Amino acid sequence: MSSSLILKPYQSEFKADWDAVVGSSINGTFIHQRDFITYHGDRFDECSLIFFDREKPVAVFPAEKSGNQVYSHRGLTHSGWIFRKDLEEELLTIVINDTLQYFRTKGCQSLEVRLVPDFFCSGSTLTMKTIIRKLEPELVKKSIFHATTLPFEISARGRKWGRKKAESLGLMVEESPDFEGFWKKVLEPHLFEKFHNQPVHSLEEILYLKSRFQKNIKLYVVYQETEMLAGTVLFFQNEVVHCQYIASTAKGRESRALDLLFGVLLDKFNLDKSYLSLGTSLDTRTGNPIASLIKWKESLGGNGVEVGVWEFGF
Repeated sequence: MSSSLILKPYQSEFKADWDAVVGSSINGTFIHQRDFITYHGDRFDECSLIFFDREKPVAVFPAEKSGNQVYSHRGLTHSGWIFRKDLEEELLTIVINDTLQYFRTKGCQSLEVRLVPDFFCSGSTLTMKTIIRKLEPELVKKSIFHATTLPFEISARGRKWGRKKAESLGLMVEESPDFEGFWKKVLEPHLFEKFHNQPVHSLEEILYLKSRFQKNIKLYVVYQETEMLAGTVLFFQNEVVHCQYIASTAKGRESRALDLLFGVLLDKFNLDKSYLSLGTSLDTRTGNPIASLIKWKESLGGNGVEVGVWEFGF
């Protein structure tokens, strides 16, 4: 199959071309832009690829490696091949095959790919999935993302009662610039207490990302007078509001701060967005689903969306 497609390892000189692909793609969001990928560049041995057709950038593949294993960039929640909306099936097939051939000739043993969940995409990725399936990769893991189709009205009696309780206690929801307060007073203590874990992003990293993506990253918190009781960091990705972090203090849980917070957020975004993404519900220590967390997300309308992790062996 002859083609004018050219594959190149990513270099900083291709930054504008890379971001142009993401901006005109079916399945790319701001987390696939270079300024987001490079915030944690020192943690990964990056080996991303960019593809040109007659000098026009048409697709990118965010990737990093460990030893002889290559991964669809693990610094991103999801990625795989990000491609322009107008990319023809024949060229997309070549993009995917050339990716595999490139890493094979580099002596790599395998390539692990995690695709973008469908609800983040602005068009169908069925063609890409069909091409991938024909190559018969091994399904090595399944992740379940919970997403609420908007508009959604909360009907769970417990959630509605909790919101009324929070309102009766004078709790208020606000968009806040106080990421430092949320990190130190709410998020870090919450994650340590519940999971003996810490946020994926350090305070310095989230402040850097906020400075780069002012419109895409926002913090909403619940206050009782001046005391911060709960909050969520939202990533605005296409028509999706994604909850990157959700946390509350013990007092916030007692006063049902999260019931108020998500009631207000649904009121706010029901008519403007298509989905509220509530993320996965896995215990990072065991990899097992957390039943109580899944039940809570389902009470907010969250439907499970299965996303596979695929491995190509060389």
